[in-house]
Amino acid sequence: LLAYVLVLLIGVMAARAGRTSGYVVLAAALAQVTLGVLTVLHQVPLDIALTHQAGALVLLGLVLWHIRSVMVSPSPVPDRR
Repeated sequence: LLAYVLVLLIGVMAARAGRTSGYVVLAAALAQVTLGVLTVLHQVPLDIALTHQAGALVLLGLVLWHIRSVMVSPSPVPDRR
């Protein structure tokens, strides 16, 4: 249940930020939830479980990329007079 709430929160935050990185994170989170559900439904086969774990690493990297793109402001342009 917590995963669904987090995915919903990511979707709301992505819509507010209006950045491509937010939507990429949302898509990766939805894929991760889907893999998690498939892992449980199929009684934890190794290939799906490993894919789910690899997806978690990818999702972590995407979240860090999104945070950096939101938090880091572009450098100011020097005034050339």
